[in-house]
Amino acid sequence: MKNHPLSNIYGPQKSFSYKVEVRVFIFNGEIIGGISHPVGNGIGGSPYSLDGKTGLLNSHMIMAAQLEKF
Repeated sequence: MKNHPLSNIYGPQKSFSYKVEVRVFIFNGEIIGGISHPVGNGIGGSPYSLDGKTGLLNSHMIMAAQLEKF
């Protein structure tokens, strides 16, 4: 994904490839959430929300709230 906020956060790290992987979760044809994470050698950790603003725990809470609608 181009121009993702995680590119700015991880940009200074030499091993960062300036790529961000995004996974979108779809239920009954509706986007209900997703995750993103930086791509690079030696870069690890928990995924972020789609917009890169929150970590995994918050992403799961957001997805759970979305699923409650169904």
